[in-house]
Amino acid sequence: PTESSTFLRVLEAIDKSEGLWSAFEQINAQKGATCVSHVKIAEFAPIPDGRLAYWTSSRWRRIFGQLESFENVYGPVKDGATPGDDFRFLRCIWEVPEEQIGYRKRWLPIVKGGDYAPYYAFPHLVFDWCDSTSSARAHEKAVLRNVSFYGRPGLTYTERTTSSLSVRLLPAECGFTTVGQTMFPSVPDDALTALGLWMSQPCQRIVEMVVGAGDTSQSGSAARHYRNGLIARLPIPRLKSKRAADLRASVLRIAYIHRAFLASDEHSPDF
Repeated sequence: PTESSTFLRVLEAIDKSEGLWSAFEQINAQKGATCVSHVKIAEFAPIPDGRLAYWTSSRWRRIFGQLESFENVYGPVKDGATPGDDFRFLRCIWEVPEEQIGYRKRWLPIVKGGDYAPYYAFPHLVFDWCDSTSSARAHEKAVLRNVSFYGRPGLTYTERTTSSLSVRLLPAECGFTTVGQTMFPSVPDDALTALGLWMSQPCQRIVEMVVGAGDTSQSGSAARHYRNGLIARLPIPRLKSKRAADLRASVLRIAYIHRAFLASDEHSPDF
């Protein structure tokens, strides 16, 4: 438990071999190298999957053992459908008749990842999922996971992206996919609370500790995977009622601002 290891971080160096050699020289010269970390192995134990978050402080690593996980505090995180044939079963929402769009109709609004869009983004895709021989339900390559959660309001985010985690509101009567994964707080008001927490700097830092950053020497050069099984196990605080209410009010204002901005898009339902 008291054993420690030494880690060298040269991700930000454009020339990796030069960066590694420079780190060795600083160690040999007994200089304080910022890319060198000495960490006790036991500190990694509370982190999901034993992720080696060596570059941060012991205080941040201890948070994983001090706070409860998101799924215990707020609710589950689920992945959804794999349509199997996007060209056949997916359409932009403006391509199909409005009267055929809805949870119990042929075309189900569905989230499928997308660009960085925190707090609010309208579902611009619909999914042919009606119970017929021509829908995705009958397609051999289509996989419909967690259908019992379809239609519930919650929070969604892009599973694979080069950007930071961007959580946004998911309206009711929508579906979700494996790349547009979704959080379902058990208490409706908790959706706004959880959204505010996820988009805060402390929670974003916790996410960065467990999601591989890849090569950061070039912007957008490596994609991260924010998988539901990992996100569900990340630590998140329980807020007292007054703080939670204040946070919900602030998040709601921010979401309205984002929605008002998107209302200028002629493809948006809010146009």
